[in-house]
Amino acid sequence: MTAKSQYGDIKTRIDGLVNGPKRPVGADDPFWPSALYNGLTFFMFFGVMFGIMYFFAKGNQTGQQVGIVSVLFSAIIAGIALPMIPRAFDTKRQHRFNIWIRILFALIFVVIWLGLFYGMAYLPWWMNPIIPAWLQIALGVIAGGAAYLVRRKWKLTQGFFSTQPRR
Repeated sequence: MTAKSQYGDIKTRIDGLVNGPKRPVGADDPFWPSALYNGLTFFMFFGVMFGIMYFFAKGNQTGQQVGIVSVLFSAIIAGIALPMIPRAFDTKRQHRFNIWIRILFALIFVVIWLGLFYGMAYLPWWMNPIIPAWLQIALGVIAGGAAYLVRRKWKLTQGFFSTQPRR
């Protein structure tokens, strides 16, 4: 038996080994890279948004400001949840629960997530420090750059800034 009959065309085989297998069009993104991308994107949004809000806040309103741990925690939860929610409502999948139970689970999740986010405002300042506005914006911009790199490295097609429709 020749190598060509066993493994196929040599150029195709080398391309498959070097570049890895290609994902089919419309296939789901890998979960953890997608979660990382969505978490970084949320951190970017929250970091820049709260940083700009702190620039325009009058006086010292530390009781109303959101600490960095709250923003980080919220971004982690959003990063993990955002790849799961579309999969839970995908009509082309076999689901364990009917649509109303899945909607109820999603609503319960959102209520718990927001409750935890606002509940973290009552943590002591040393557990949830409020950082300066310029640092908050800088961290948001760095997170945005990291999200861009994650999206390029794993060739993600789904998420906030996707250019391809989902299936």
